[in-house]
Amino acid sequence: MNARRRFCLGPFLGAYPKTAWGRHSCLPSVTIFTADKNVCPTRLPVGRRFSDRLVRHGMIVACWLLGAATPALAARYGSLEVAVEPQPAVEGSPAEMPVSGYVEHRIVLRNRSKTADYRVRLITPANDYGHFSDYLKQNTRSVQANHGSTVVVSLFQPMLPTTDERLAVEIDGERQEELVELPSPLIRTWLGRVSRSPLVVLTSRGISQDYKDQVRAAHTNEITFCRSESAANEWSSHWLGYTLYDAVLLTDREIASLPADVLLAVRRFVEAGGIVLVQGSNEKPFEELVPKPLRGGDGAPDYVGFGLVRRAPIAARWPQELWTAAVKPKVAPSDRMVEIVSDVSVPVRGLLLVVIGFAVGIGPVNVWMLSRRRKRMWLWWNVPAMSLATCLAVFTYSLLSEGITGRGRTALVTLLDENAHRATTLGYVSYYCPLTPPDGLHFSYETEVTRLHSIDNQPGIRIGGGRALTADWSRDQHLDSGWVVARVPACFGIRKSETRRERLTFRKAADGAVTVVNGLGTDIDSLYYLDEDGMAGVARELPAGAERTLERRKTDGPPAASARTLRGLFEERWNLSLAQLKDHPEHYVAPGCYLAVVKQSPFLEDPIPSAIQEGSVGVIYGVAAQGNDGR
Repeated sequence: MNARRRFCLGPFLGAYPKTAWGRHSCLPSVTIFTADKNVCPTRLPVGRRFSDRLVRHGMIVACWLLGAATPALAARYGSLEVAVEPQPAVEGSPAEMPVSGYVEHRIVLRNRSKTADYRVRLITPANDYGHFSDYLKQNTRSVQANHGSTVVVSLFQPMLPTTDERLAVEIDGERQEELVELPSPLIRTWLGRVSRSPLVVLTSRGISQDYKDQVRAAHTNEITFCRSESAANEWSSHWLGYTLYDAVLLTDREIASLPADVLLAVRRFVEAGGIVLVQGSNEKPFEELVPKPLRGGDGAPDYVGFGLVRRAPIAARWPQELWTAAVKPKVAPSDRMVEIVSDVSVPVRGLLLVVIGFAVGIGPVNVWMLSRRRKRMWLWWNVPAMSLATCLAVFTYSLLSEGITGRGRTALVTLLDENAHRATTLGYVSYYCPLTPPDGLHFSYETEVTRLHSIDNQPGIRIGGGRALTADWSRDQHLDSGWVVARVPACFGIRKSETRRERLTFRKAADGAVTVVNGLGTDIDSLYYLDEDGMAGVARELPAGAERTLERRKTDGPPAASARTLRGLFEERWNLSLAQLKDHPEHYVAPGCYLAVVKQSPFLEDPIPSAIQEGSVGVIYGVAAQGNDGR
């Protein structure tokens, strides 16, 4: 009678064979247990000759291992089904963890009930185990799943370490026991640093594997391809879903099949500094390979906003200009336009003098004075009273020196295309709060927020553990806790792409005089405009809604090439680009464009409304509307 056998691996049971020296070998072993008590367990280390019986069951063990390692990307809770769409497959591990962008998890909710509606809350990571560096403790989003409906939810995960790559589900406030796997497309590691960050490229299914292998062989540890598991026409319609990648590579047929909403998301990704590479027949002109929505203002694809649309390189060695997209900020710039507080050091000398004075006063001096008056029993209430008075004095000094109201500052560069009604904003947001903001920060769904570190506060392992950060995407992008803490300056890199209707209306009279109406919704400190004939006009102190005749001024030299100039501004550090635009607008403004300097940019929401804005600056590079129809 054949005995039933159950297989298990030694490493999972601690069954490592001992060597002749009495130590455990590093080789894994396989232990065979049988239901027959007369048969002794057999333990064979992997690497030795297997018996015929073990060989016969090797395939069973392999299948068991593969089945145990397969992630469960879907779960069913009664009549509600939760499924996670697969992430792009990584080809070549990156040598450095990206510091900006979002991982988009697309989660499909199917409510098969005919009557019941559910309030579903998605939570990742499912469990919090702590971390040695700053980490994402909880990222959530609540949605309504009505009966008989299918909802596709995008949960954007900031590029922060997590302790658990699983999704927890709450239905009507009750947390479900079964968890769903939520893997990330990139391996996150702090080791293996290289001199240059790798280029992360999202590729479609139509790109041949041989081409990608040749490119990766020519750029060792410098490029990572992420192959999409879904067809290009099923890609995300949110531009934040592409911020994790530096470039997108697809064929001309696939880009022609993109739906309008997906094509718009790719366009916004390019305008914000991304790169799109199109692979197609070399016999066709490049203009025929690119749809019209992905072309520049002059109708030709090349420079679009702050980004690039190019033909995919034929050679395996890619040009150097493609790596400019990978240059992303990691450290907050030391700039007066960005820093809200430059010195937050603790006044050690002053505190030491206070402590010494307190010790001398409450000790020898206090005992001597009470002894002279023969009232030493007063020490029972005198010492606590003096301690309380000293604490109140220190607290009052700190309150008067810093107050309780936070301070904020923004330094932003905005590209406003009045013809396409879109605004693309780059820059920095800084905050310093004496008390931790109770409600955190609020941004829109269209804003990419990158947490920047100061020079003295680099990310790394901390003995006491890292700071836990939480976020919620139910109503907006709510960076709930941990992002801004008391008495610690916080700086964030900002990229935003949105639809806007603000504009400046220019009218040219018969005598050549140009008038402008400020429709930006904020006061303009200075305005520089260059008409189609190359004649410049300037104005200062232009209130919102006011009309002013521009002062005519001759220009020196040929007009700037705006498209190439904008790409160059993106490749530099954005605080330097802002300073150059502000101080020398004549070097950058192209015909039919203008540059307005404002104190408070209207193209970014106020993340902390209670904080006082001071020292903010915004530069708006506008492409003037071709018509005066007022739209």
